[in-house]
Amino acid sequence: NASTVVVDNETSAKEAINYLKNNNLGRVTFFPLNIIKDKEFKLTNNLNKEEIISPIICTGLPVDKFMSDLRNEVEKHISKFGVEKIIVNGKTYIIDIKKNKVFVEGAFVIKTKNKANTLTIDIGAGTVNIIQWENQTPIKFDTKNKSFYNLYEKISKHLKDTGRGDVSIEYIEKNLANDTFIINQKEVDVKDTHRIIEMHIRNLASQINSYFDISQVEEVEIIGGGAIPTFKYWEKIYNGAKLIENSQFANSEIFDLVASSLDEGDKNEQ
Repeated sequence: NASTVVVDNETSAKEAINYLKNNNLGRVTFFPLNIIKDKEFKLTNNLNKEEIISPIICTGLPVDKFMSDLRNEVEKHISKFGVEKIIVNGKTYIIDIKKNKVFVEGAFVIKTKNKANTLTIDIGAGTVNIIQWENQTPIKFDTKNKSFYNLYEKISKHLKDTGRGDVSIEYIEKNLANDTFIINQKEVDVKDTHRIIEMHIRNLASQINSYFDISQVEEVEIIGGGAIPTFKYWEKIYNGAKLIENSQFANSEIFDLVASSLDEGDKNEQ
């Protein structure tokens, strides 16, 4: 898996997770060896029956971090993980990371090979990445940190202030734009939160319009986990905007392509 990393223990995993979180560096799944080393560990992916596994790791970064020195720092950090051992279905495997690559989040034009002047808006909980592309090259970019976290907090506060109870940020994220929430084991009407969502999107779009050269944009693509529940508001603002299919998995698909291209490059050199 291109976003899975094996580390020696839980402490290392927590340190790595905190490092990514504190720097808004995206998400990676970590497997601590002290938990899985001495027991059977069943993976959902099929593995070749070889003793040595040499994966290619591709990690995503928000565009502002990707364009900074942090890109090299993350690659160096992962390269230091070294060789580790795990047991899968009773068989011992040696994990030796073949290559690791850091890539920008929201680069859907790379998958589609779209060379038009395109604005991609990648909506995650932690960040919203906005990139204006020309010939698949970023010509302008911005990252809005905690934008949708702030939206979830607004909705949570509104529901509490209107006497409907406490609702977690995680629940709001999973049920954003629904007409009803389950609060205190009761179905509660929350259609009035739709106005909060729309105002948040309009404010975000206003910031985008003031920074990017919108007059040159030919296509607008909305991706990310927050794209599906908010797309109806985006298409009101950007006529002809596209909701990318399986948008919540768009970045994973891009990272898989990058990892595969690195693997193909190695094969061609052999």
